[in-house]
Amino acid sequence: MNTIYFTLTDTLPAGSTRDFILPLPHDTLHDELTRAGYDETDEIMNIRVFSGLYGLNEHLLRLAHVNVDELNQFALRFLEMTDEQTDRYDAYLSLRASGREMMDLRELYKATHELHRCRLIPDIYSDKQYGKYLFRDNMLDEELAALPESVKKLLDRGAIGAQRRKAEKGVYTRHGYAWRPEWPEQTSIQAPEPGEKPDYVYILELARYDGDAGKIDEANRSLLTIPYTEDELQQSLEAIGAGSPADCFYHCLFSISPEAAGLLQDMDGDFERINELSKAIRLIDPQYMPVFKAMLEASRCTCIDQAAELLDRFEDFTLDPGQAAAVSHFSSYLKDQYEHIPTKGRGPDSSGAFVERQTKHCDSAATRYGILKAENGPIPCYGLVDNGEGPSKPKLSL
Repeated sequence: MNTIYFTLTDTLPAGSTRDFILPLPHDTLHDELTRAGYDETDEIMNIRVFSGLYGLNEHLLRLAHVNVDELNQFALRFLEMTDEQTDRYDAYLSLRASGREMMDLRELYKATHELHRCRLIPDIYSDKQYGKYLFRDNMLDEELAALPESVKKLLDRGAIGAQRRKAEKGVYTRHGYAWRPEWPEQTSIQAPEPGEKPDYVYILELARYDGDAGKIDEANRSLLTIPYTEDELQQSLEAIGAGSPADCFYHCLFSISPEAAGLLQDMDGDFERINELSKAIRLIDPQYMPVFKAMLEASRCTCIDQAAELLDRFEDFTLDPGQAAAVSHFSSYLKDQYEHIPTKGRGPDSSGAFVERQTKHCDSAATRYGILKAENGPIPCYGLVDNGEGPSKPKLSL
């Protein structure tokens, strides 16, 4: 789980510490800080801030002081990233640290919206591995690519990898090989300040799929923020020489939540449906956005039509953010709610019977945003699957 930790030491009695795990609801965090002797308006000075990621820690451990609310906002954004986004983000921060480009908290937050500034090839950890990758995927420089195959077989893969790495100023990180690609000067993302609502729901990095060669054209990439206008879509497609979204391969560099990122798998080469949904999501008042994100998580929403149904039921749900700090595993608050769900070895064998029982009583669910409650009817459970041992339970841990 992606979390931010910080330890208070400077105003507490000698030898004592106070540990916090973020994110926390705003009121809960400030209540805890007040108990520790901090004025709510003060920045926290001389504390230890760290995470579970190496690249991020290189920057966090150098922070001399932080604004606690901005740190909490950053921690929530960090928690909302997918595994792929997190790996790329951490690799990007390792790149910055290798060049001694240390970032403050606001820069770290904005960098979660700027993952296009880093390319990551997973599972590549040495020049030799990188050289083999370049040969295998036909990504050699033109001069080397023009050599006869009989000559290519004699080339030192490690030397080729080292030559390319130095030219790209890349580094090997715990996630793989990372470097900073060149983008046209006009390519930019207006990343919001911590706590501000972005103007987009998704940022996609597009590349053209070359059907004749049977591979992705790695040389040209473009960015597309969603929702988009028709002109913006055409500009992104033209930049990579693609005729339509169906000709594209994409990476999701930003999404409002991991569950929202999962909806992209339902596009099937058609961006229009996700664009229309994103337009509706953009109309949600910022103070109610956590409710919708919690609805996506609790319902295990997996497709665009399901998300649209949730938007139609928005007024049926409430969120208790005060419970977020207590929700980490199978809390006692929820245990009674889910006690009826059968596990392997007991309860009905029928998948249909299970779903009927589960949806009949599922009116509360733990999410990373707090406890979601359904006022009129149960919380939909779209993601129940039958793996041969009966359908799985809703995930109750954060």
